Amino acid sequence: MTNFTYTSPLPVATNDPSVDQPNMTVNNTSNAGIWEVDHVGFNENNGGTHLQVSFSSNNVPTVPTTFPTAFTNTVGSLPQLFFYSGDATQSSGQYSTASNFSTFLLGGMILKGGSLTMTASPQTFTYAGLSPALQPFINSSLLFLPFTNDGLSVGVASSSATGFTLTIGQLPHVVNFLAIGF
Repeated sequence: MTNFTYTSPLPVATNDPSVDQPNMTVNNTSNAGIWEVDHVGFNENNGGTHLQVSFSSNNVPTVPTTFPTAFTNTVGSLPQLFFYSGDATQSSGQYSTASNFSTFLLGGMILKGGSLTMTASPQTFTYAGLSPALQPFINSSLLFLPFTNDGLSVGVASSSATGFTLTIGQLPHVVNFLAIGF
């Protein structure tokens, strides 16, 4: 990244324009330079459109966010792209990087997943009751997929925005899951 020089305020009302002209030239050059970072520049076809979006550092916003906000945050030593829109339940509460996780997908969908131990069959779980806890889906659960590492069949008796009920033939048993909703 480049450090762009800018002098403010210009022009100064009491100055002869020739006094401010060198600094105004620097300001104009800096404006063009800033614009061309991640954009198609002036006097080019599609000028002003994005080439990409670069983030200078992790800038996690506080919620609620007034405007939808894309930002980066480091997860597992790598910068990751995040998106907040609205209050904590609608945005930051949907992200978790622990063994049970929740994240937004493009198009407003939410993906949840994790692992749990079944000690009864059928057994009902709520997202909020998992450890670590997850926020329920905002609106609805569309797909719930349970599976085991050893191929044992797991049944889904019910699935909702707030939780699910599973059945299994062997207890206790560790069950993994993926759920998609919005």
